[in-house]
Amino acid sequence: MKIQLALIISLISSSAFAQQAREGDILATFDAAKHPVKGQWSRTDNGIRVEPAAAARTLLATGVPDDYQLTVEFTRVSGDDSVAVIIPVGTVSPALELSGWQGQAHGLSRVDGLSVKDSKNPTGVRPGTLSNGKRHKLEVTVRASASPHSVSAKLDGKPLFAWQGEASRLQPNLALNVP
Repeated sequence: MKIQLALIISLISSSAFAQQAREGDILATFDAAKHPVKGQWSRTDNGIRVEPAAAARTLLATGVPDDYQLTVEFTRVSGDDSVAVIIPVGTVSPALELSGWQGQAHGLSRVDGLSVKDSKNPTGVRPGTLSNGKRHKLEVTVRASASPHSVSAKLDGKPLFAWQGEASRLQPNLALNVP
């Protein structure tokens, strides 16, 4: 079963996601009229933009392969809560949260049932703050074609975490689900 890739913006932050032409550019086919799941998303000359709203989210891709690399460049214009990317890992889709819980932590939101802010979450990086008005670059590598699966992430060129384990240890964040 292939899972979907989605972007989530939580609470009242405003963000813009930059588009750069590259192999597999998923923003190239983004259509604000067809893709919104929740919130007001629009296409701009530089990518896509979402207006401030609680848990605004959009679906960007389906049929994501088991092994992939993803780069997301974004600017959180205002607010202090999460910018999240729901990433397929085998048959589950956890959220990779940045600035979760008003900047308490970055990491995968549900590892072994633990939120990103839980000190026992092995992917949590504390504190997890983002600077508003600054362009950030999130790089994610997922390897799910063999067991154990692995997820690693860098933010602005610095390693965030490297996780390895069974997909059964990951759960989606039900507050950030997509169809």
